[in-house]
Amino acid sequence: MLETLLTLFVAHVLADFVLQTPWILDNKRHWKGFGLHILIVGLTAWLFTAAINPWPLMVIVVSHALTDWAKLAWINGGNTPEAKKARDGFWPFLIDQLVHLAFIVCVAIAWPSTVSTGGWGGLPAEQQRLLFQAFTVIGGVALSVAAGGIFIDKLLAGFGPHRITPSGPSAGQPPQTQAPSSTSQDGLGLPGGGQAIGWLERAVALLLILIGQPEGVGLLLAAKSILRFSDAHARANTEYVIIGTLLSFGWAIASAVLTRAALLHWGG
Repeated sequence: MLETLLTLFVAHVLADFVLQTPWILDNKRHWKGFGLHILIVGLTAWLFTAAINPWPLMVIVVSHALTDWAKLAWINGGNTPEAKKARDGFWPFLIDQLVHLAFIVCVAIAWPSTVSTGGWGGLPAEQQRLLFQAFTVIGGVALSVAAGGIFIDKLLAGFGPHRITPSGPSAGQPPQTQAPSSTSQDGLGLPGGGQAIGWLERAVALLLILIGQPEGVGLLLAAKSILRFSDAHARANTEYVIIGTLLSFGWAIASAVLTRAALLHWGG
């Protein structure tokens, strides 16, 4: 059962947070964007499980489509663009993800041998172990970096008037009321710099914990704090920066602990 749970979870994280491009997000209210996303959900689930039994995949695809449709119907219930944007916040996002995960768990319980009776089941035991370790690392990176970015961005939307972008977060960045330009007023800004910092810090924190050097996370956090608070704009948004930074590192640490536990289970 754990193999089925792992493969379906990794497929979900990739389909929802890595392969769901800005174009798909912008066009998800239309059949092309919505259909492409559901197709990706089905393909990733099939590729990672190598399932022969079609029923688990059908449940995953249909449940994902219905859940996303319900979320879109809720968002479109707003009378104005502002109301629709307000409805597309953290709690609808969280409920949407919890429903997806609940169906994944139910499928793993109902069809526990989906993976063992599929294409991967014919591999030698050692190759299966290495395969599941690789899936675990892929899922851990996607969960920590990509999924963590969107989770933090949605959550931080309630702390400031910054603009939410579909490509991920600006972890620890102060609110922005307009799209970043190629240069800031003082000529020192780096477009997308906050987002890149968030991705890198979570990736490095994940790596440090996986290689058994968790103390390095503390040094990384201290280094970022010194650099960030040397900036006058960051000091003016101290609370926002602190919340974003702690959320980013906390998510990375939780993802790393979960990934390490899975690796240990498969002999990593």
